[in-house]
Amino acid sequence: MFKQKIPIVLIYGYPLSIRFFGGLIWIKKIAEYLEKSEAFNVRKVSNGKESKGRIFPRILTIRALLQVFFINPKITILDTYGEAAIWMWILLRLFRPNTKIVTIFHHYEPFFVQRNKGGKLYRKYCGLLDFLTKVMLKNSDSILTVSNASLNELENIVRIRHTQKIVVVGCSNSDDLSVARYEKRDLDFLCVGRFEKFNGIENIWNIIKKKNPTSKFVMIGRVSSKDLLRLRDIGIDHRGIVSDENKVELYGRARVLIFPSLFEGFGMAITEALSARLSIVAWKLPVFEERFEYGTLNNGELVETGNYGLFAQKALLALQEYDKWFERAPVPVQKFNFTKTWNEVGNNVLSVLNKIS
Repeated sequence: MFKQKIPIVLIYGYPLSIRFFGGLIWIKKIAEYLEKSEAFNVRKVSNGKESKGRIFPRILTIRALLQVFFINPKITILDTYGEAAIWMWILLRLFRPNTKIVTIFHHYEPFFVQRNKGGKLYRKYCGLLDFLTKVMLKNSDSILTVSNASLNELENIVRIRHTQKIVVVGCSNSDDLSVARYEKRDLDFLCVGRFEKFNGIENIWNIIKKKNPTSKFVMIGRVSSKDLLRLRDIGIDHRGIVSDENKVELYGRARVLIFPSLFEGFGMAITEALSARLSIVAWKLPVFEERFEYGTLNNGELVETGNYGLFAQKALLALQEYDKWFERAPVPVQKFNFTKTWNEVGNNVLSVLNKIS
């Protein structure tokens, strides 16, 4: 007898047009896995398009949410990045109280950091979104997260007491970048990701440039027009959002990944860079200490947060030693703690959904 599939709505926290978001890669992979399931019928909703304005994206989001709201899903999976999940959570709790809610938590990152814009009133609005996100997490039927470091943030920052509903389902590598092998590594430093979550990138670069004026530094990822001009003024070649093909090419040409991010639940860019055989210098975040054993950063190092001089020193040292390391480095490069296949991660998520459905 034919068994009807259970309706699920999955809310992306990101516009699908955005690249370089590790969280978006994770959600897309999970969505692909769930769509193959015989038990669930998955409907996907995103934040619409990325836009410089504030009104039009919200109209797109509200329209999309209202469309899926009438599906009356048995389970809704909400990504905690972005506003869409918050509004859907409010609608569901008010009008669909029997719907099971599963939230995805990558890492804690205040909304004003995500937006990096607006005055005092807008920051108060961001504070409200932070508060509602914590309430949403505390009132979820289950929370999916990618690492033990993220689990600790849920306990210590969000203050979730019922930790039995938190499931560390893990994460996998991004697409294999071992193909990014260029004979000529002509870029000294590369940085990949959203500019607003990086700490001290300008200070670090100024120190590097003073000691090695000929260094070449390329950044890619989301950045505001104002920040883009400022970075280019100090000699950073920021290329904005590039295609996947261009990203792979840059990984293949670069020697050292500079990654001074303050907020990470897994660190997809580091995994990609290691696969492409770059040395890594990053802030010493709990998730990196969890994932990477000593000596596994391709001749690079984790640095105590805020020590810009030491960060620059380690980056220059990694650059200086890169050719010697590259000649003796094995291929493929590394295996990481808590790295799974996407099928394993998807199966972990599926197990959670089966339990609450």
